[in-house]
Amino acid sequence: MPAKLVGKEGGRVILEVTVEAGQVQATREAVFRQLAKSVPVPGFRLGKAPRSVLERRLGEEAVRDEIIEALVAQSYPQAVEELKLTPVADPHVEPGPLSASGPFSYTATVEVYPTVSLGDYNKFQIETRIPRVTGDMVEQEILRLRQERSTYTPVDRPAGNTDLVVVKVGEGSTLPIYLYRATEKVVDALVGARAGEEREVPWEGERQLKVQVESVQAQVLPEVRAVAQELKFANEQALEADLRAKLDAEAAQMGRRLQLSEFVSKLVESMKADLPEALVKRRMAQRLAEISSELKEQQVSYEAYRQYLASRGELEHFESKLHKDSTDWVKVDLALEALVDAEHIALSDAEFQKGLEEMATARRMTVIALRAKLGQEGLDSLRFLLRRDKTMNAVLDRLLAEKPPSLIVPPDALAPGRP
Repeated sequence: MPAKLVGKEGGRVILEVTVEAGQVQATREAVFRQLAKSVPVPGFRLGKAPRSVLERRLGEEAVRDEIIEALVAQSYPQAVEELKLTPVADPHVEPGPLSASGPFSYTATVEVYPTVSLGDYNKFQIETRIPRVTGDMVEQEILRLRQERSTYTPVDRPAGNTDLVVVKVGEGSTLPIYLYRATEKVVDALVGARAGEEREVPWEGERQLKVQVESVQAQVLPEVRAVAQELKFANEQALEADLRAKLDAEAAQMGRRLQLSEFVSKLVESMKADLPEALVKRRMAQRLAEISSELKEQQVSYEAYRQYLASRGELEHFESKLHKDSTDWVKVDLALEALVDAEHIALSDAEFQKGLEEMATARRMTVIALRAKLGQEGLDSLRFLLRRDKTMNAVLDRLLAEKPPSLIVPPDALAPGRP
């Protein structure tokens, strides 16, 4: 069965396939046998109607289409394997003439997995470096712990920005608002208010909630020593040391994530590949399935969500962003797959088992249950993702060792610490 590439355009290729006359005839006979068994013809038992009668009943064109469909179904997978192609979508087939005794040829246009070319990533300069934890950052963490344990006492004065303001909403319903953790707009609306005054407070987007201030209560912070004792530390210094260690660990984790993100961004920018739209559509379908699942948990259908977006004039933006995000994800996947192929870094069975155990712990499952849930396809996917992560980190370590970074991560990028 001869097959050859006759054209290429972007992420699509055109292949020409010829099915030899003998196979055409055998397929024709098989199709007629199947039609005879499945198409009832008056005056004949199933499987006994002559070919000429079947052709008249179904029409020559319909029979021809059945034969061509069978020929393509048999020959196309063989052609793809012979030409070492990886299709990412179904082909568009243009059949040639089907003669009574000769060979049959057709062309198939199909999107294929792209060939990816990466730039010289070994010359990347990683700019982001791990931030230093400052004394002010430790003090902010101590303040947070004290605020979480604070008490409040009523005062006869205007509300300040760390007070507790208790407001009355409607008939007899009260609501405590802790200004130290409220939004800026809520703080602006209530700072300066006295007991008995009415105010309008921003609530749920653009809605304004009319409230009456019932009381203003001042925040009373516990001593640092008391917080340290409550958290089972020997003294204030031990608490501070623990907080600093946690902040240092968070700084290292955050800095590493940002360095990896910078590396991946530069890798994608350096990549050259014809991006098949079919891969983007596949990623969009996956994301839509995730969104539908999330909405279902909230008792909302995806169609209802679309109608809601349309009513607000936001549907077009949603769909545009979905396409862009999906395109970006596909680019990242292609770039990292090419990196794995280029680096040839293996993942050991012990490393795979460790990754499996960590995933099982995160999902609160046993490893056996997780293996059963993932199945072989899911396990293969996990193995590749772990290998991909190992490769990224190995390349990043190599770059950082050769060219130390120059840009400090801003302290406000750090997540707040937790004792």
